[in-house]
Amino acid sequence: MGSRCCRDVKHLDKKGPVEEVLGEHLDKKGPAEEVLGEHLDKKGPAEEVLGEHLDKKGPAEEVLGEHLDKKGPAEEVLGEYLDKKGPAEEVLGEHLDKKCPAEEVLSENIDKDKEAEMNCEEEKPLKQVRDESKPEEGFSGRNRETSQVLPAPDQLTVDSMDNTSAAVSWRQPPGLDQTQNHYQISYHCPGTEPHITTTSSHSITLSDLKPGTEYSVTVCTVLENGKQSQLALTTFTTVLPAPDQLTVDSMDNTSAAVSWRQPPGLDQTQNHYQISYHCPGTEPHITTTSSHSITLSDLKPGTEYSVTVCTVLENGKQSQLALTTFTTVLPAPDQLTVDSVDTTSAAVSWSQPPGLDQTQHHYQISYHCPGTERHITTTSSHSITLSDLQRGTQYSVTVCTVLENGKQSQLVSTTLNTVHFQWWKRPSRVAAVCVLLAVILGLLESYAEIDQLQNSLNTRTTERDQLKTRLRFYEKPCLDGWWKFGTSCYYVSSTMETGRGGQKECRAMGADDVIINSREEQIFINGFKKNVWIGALKLDGIWKWVDNTPFNTTYWMEGEPNNLNDKCVEISQTASDPLKSWKAVPCTSNYWVCEKPSTP
Repeated sequence: MGSRCCRDVKHLDKKGPVEEVLGEHLDKKGPAEEVLGEHLDKKGPAEEVLGEHLDKKGPAEEVLGEHLDKKGPAEEVLGEYLDKKGPAEEVLGEHLDKKCPAEEVLSENIDKDKEAEMNCEEEKPLKQVRDESKPEEGFSGRNRETSQVLPAPDQLTVDSMDNTSAAVSWRQPPGLDQTQNHYQISYHCPGTEPHITTTSSHSITLSDLKPGTEYSVTVCTVLENGKQSQLALTTFTTVLPAPDQLTVDSMDNTSAAVSWRQPPGLDQTQNHYQISYHCPGTEPHITTTSSHSITLSDLKPGTEYSVTVCTVLENGKQSQLALTTFTTVLPAPDQLTVDSVDTTSAAVSWSQPPGLDQTQHHYQISYHCPGTERHITTTSSHSITLSDLQRGTQYSVTVCTVLENGKQSQLVSTTLNTVHFQWWKRPSRVAAVCVLLAVILGLLESYAEIDQLQNSLNTRTTERDQLKTRLRFYEKPCLDGWWKFGTSCYYVSSTMETGRGGQKECRAMGADDVIINSREEQIFINGFKKNVWIGALKLDGIWKWVDNTPFNTTYWMEGEPNNLNDKCVEISQTASDPLKSWKAVPCTSNYWVCEKPSTP
């Protein structure tokens, strides 16, 4: 057997007669048509086997030509398909980086050869090779294109997203470092037209998206000639934003008004809100509304509640929760009254606060006279008798509601004066003396002295009226809701205001912010057990009272004042010493105390 036609069969890395090379490549030995037939599960002459494999019958060049949609001599058909011209063996050999007669090259590439009995000692004419050889489908144009598939972008990832945008990135496909290309991005939600855009970058931010909506996004590689790769695909769902600025606007002992703002990006989206609220140890109450506010009712007084609000779309999708907490107001005792007073005791009563019928509670009573320690006692009743009082002394009395967990309501307060044995304190005695005097004078004097007696009686009557007026002053010197201390009446607010706001409220009642002039007055104001504004302001860096008088006495806490920007003064209940309780603070929000003189 000759070796002239078997010149360096590189494709199979084999040398030798065709049947040996082809047999070894297919793990078969024997005549070529048998080997090729067995490989294709067919037996017979090579052109029949190859024709049947390509569903064609006839001379090899016709079969091969039809398979490639070409007709004519094999070298022309094959050359045209490979964009080459010349003898078939050169064309085919060049395509496969081989040089050898066509039948060897063709049989190497597709494992088929029509010339079963050919041996390398006898070189057949090229025409015969063309007639007897057909390429297999595996060498068609389709396989050539497959070797040049444009790769899709790699690792398509959604890096981040919010309610109206998403950041998407990918990696450059392999093998495109030296190739000009860009990327086409398409994204849409169900039922809408795709949005298409392009970029030469490896990332993009998709904007103007709908909140709480699923999107599909595809990215493909695009060459300069317009050729596109397959698509890389991923999906994501935009964030459904929670309600914004959840706020408790107001509350009392059994209800609370809650409001929020519409989340951004939902102007064109149908949605409503689900509200859930509960106190510890109870099941949540759940309700819905399409409004941006709601009033929660039937709450327990003095109880902490958690309330959550979430956005809900028509498809039932819910946002994350907006959360806040609040504590309902614990109502103070109502209608605090001094029922009776004598020299050393006083009877005080009040009404039960509203909303506490089903709530365990009691009352704490505190009373003292200026300059003394407070006496504190408790009762579950609605009245109490205060004993061991000092004669002719004014007392301040406060009562508050206390729950089982120790939570206390605000204080209600009143004042009382114990009885003193002084005659001018008894209007009835004055009247009796006047009448008795008139009778005695009438018996002793003549009718001529009647006018004088009448004048005297008038004088006594005037004195009596003056004494009555003074008596009323001492028994009830201040209006309801005001506290008496020394020669002034004091009012403690139940609401908070700025420093200027508190002063405005005081002046509307004919008073002004309290000015503390003595140690006793400082202790008295501190006894209200609230952080309260006093009538002190810093003007041009100097602390003064609201009547523009300088500080003569001060009761600053340790280290105060410590901030050059603080311009108001509060009496702070965090201080352990009532005579060191002034604190410089911003004039933002606090309770306030008014003072005005008590006049007969």
